[in-house]
Amino acid sequence: MRVRPVLALLLLSCGLCRAQTVVPMEVEGGNYLATVRIGRSQLKAVLDTSGRYGIAITPEALAKLKVRFSGDTITRTGMGGESFRGRDFVIPSVEIGGTVFLNVDGFERRHEEIGAFGNASYDAVIGGAFLEHHTVVIDYPGRRFELYPPGRTPPACEPLTAPTLPTQNDIMFTTVKTDNGVMNLGWSSGSVYSVVQKTVVDLRGLKIKDGFYSTRRFSLEHFDAGPVEMVEIDVPGIPDLDGLIGFDFFERYRVCFDYAHHTVSVREPESRERAAPARR
Repeated sequence: MRVRPVLALLLLSCGLCRAQTVVPMEVEGGNYLATVRIGRSQLKAVLDTSGRYGIAITPEALAKLKVRFSGDTITRTGMGGESFRGRDFVIPSVEIGGTVFLNVDGFERRHEEIGAFGNASYDAVIGGAFLEHHTVVIDYPGRRFELYPPGRTPPACEPLTAPTLPTQNDIMFTTVKTDNGVMNLGWSSGSVYSVVQKTVVDLRGLKIKDGFYSTRRFSLEHFDAGPVEMVEIDVPGIPDLDGLIGFDFFERYRVCFDYAHHTVSVREPESRERAAPARR
């Protein structure tokens, strides 16, 4: 049956009314894992919103894949100041959540360099350099994440919570009000804990108990997500930030990044929204 052009356009428009890509996630070893398909191989991947690469893949998994290497071995520096070397490459075709993405930038990274997530077996990390080409909803409580066309604002991203800005290292951050004043905190789903820099602790005389700073208030302009605990450590790779919003935060809320409009929206999980009005 032939489809008229106008009807085809309407069908396409209806398709865009829904999430472009919904990616189920499984919990293993405390990690939220998505399936990435490259050729005949299936890789387990975690998300790292602060990762400055498209998709990082371990050498063991990379050996089984057909990718286009650039010929360059690159040295990169992590947020902790550590250096790591790996090959840059392009993945001709990768399937995530049933959607095929073409010519995705990749980076080779050994397991011990990306193993801060725990002991679960995974092969890849989907980084911020891939995510920033979309509007992204990270819904760990719902065990999924969603990818929308850039600039599109799905219902899960409304209302706006706070603006985001890039650091010199292109890590997105938001200004948060705490019990002890405002802090500029980077978004890092790859950091196991939310973090406050030791220099900030010393400068402000923050009270630390068992290695953590606790704040009842954690206000992102239009949404208070407190109380929050933040581990006190030095993160040399983010000297222009006071700390990080880490994996432990993402486990509690739905977080939407509208990269095109430089905004973030934080909402209660659907289960809590049904039980009680959302906090403002």
